[in-house]
Amino acid sequence: YNDNMEYMNERGITIFLNTDLEIITNRLQHDRQKRPLIHGLNRDEIRAYVMAHFKQRESFYQLAQQIIVPE
Repeated sequence: YNDNMEYMNERGITIFLNTDLEIITNRLQHDRQKRPLIHGLNRDEIRAYVMAHFKQRESFYQLAQQIIVPE
């Protein structure tokens, strides 16, 4: 946030792995017991959580020097 991406871009290489949000949701669902922020959430709630946070952060992610969309 703030000027973090600008700072990182000036000092190194930044990469955004633009992974499908469904893949992220699936990964988190299987590992939620180890993640306090989503520990008690069901799949739909995890998906909503992921989407909300992505929307907040996407403009910062797009400032990365490299954007890679995994297959």
